[in-house]
Amino acid sequence: MAKKGIYILINDFDTMSRLVKRLEGEIEHFRVVSDVCVRNGKLEVVKKVAGELGNDQKGFLEQLKELKKQIYLCFLNINRSRRLVMEEIMVVQQENRGKSFLCC
Repeated sequence: MAKKGIYILINDFDTMSRLVKRLEGEIEHFRVVSDVCVRNGKLEVVKKVAGELGNDQKGFLEQLKELKKQIYLCFLNINRSRRLVMEEIMVVQQENRGKSFLCC
């Protein structure tokens, strides 16, 4: 059971890592486009870039929502795994108590 929980958590963390890297790429793209816009300084370019960034922002926000969902699922898996481990510990303790009463 513990191996399965660890496997799931590793996959969750890997997914979150990929999502964060995608978001970092988007942020870097925003930065580069903004730098080009500032360096050029022409109003037409600024308007075009602003429109592009507005369209890109929707995708960025969707990626943030996806990351938030993944973080939530990861916390659920962590809590479920913790609960299963605690239940297993309680079962072992109860079995050990039962054995100690029988031995004495």
